[in-house]
Amino acid sequence: MKAGWRKVGWQWGMGLAVALSCAALAAGCDDDDDHDSDEAAAAETDAGGQNAGGGEVAETPDADRDEPAAGAAAVLSVAGEWNGVFGNNEGNGHLELDLRQAEDMVTGQFYLANGGPGQVGQAAGRIDGDCLRLQLTVPGSEAWIELDGRVNADATTYIGQWAGSFGTGNFALQK
Repeated sequence: MKAGWRKVGWQWGMGLAVALSCAALAAGCDDDDDHDSDEAAAAETDAGGQNAGGGEVAETPDADRDEPAAGAAAVLSVAGEWNGVFGNNEGNGHLELDLRQAEDMVTGQFYLANGGPGQVGQAAGRIDGDCLRLQLTVPGSEAWIELDGRVNADATTYIGQWAGSFGTGNFALQK
């Protein structure tokens, strides 16, 4: 994370405030697994290798089994420095994230300020498709915040909802 506090121009801040007010429209990530189609396909195939239509299911060659499925999406890269605002009906604050990534696991540090002394702590979570969930904790404190939001396709915006020890609200971050 860069040393010191980044100054945010009022135009950029106002733009993020508008984005933050729209963040309520950006639903957080749901808890549903997207494996329904896999389960349905498995249910249609019986132990004898027959599908529900009576035809035989084609075997996949062993050489193809180690390769990702055609059309499988690569893990979205969210590593880097993120900067933006968070807020609720009681006010707004500034949030910075410095994230590292190993496959779908995300770790890093955060800096959070909302008028008083800033807080520095650890971030840890997971990216699943465009859904990024991060848990923010401050060492030596029981306080926590969970960020639950969506990252755009080019990984330059991260917008969603937060909840934790200090209530709930919305956030909008940019790379």
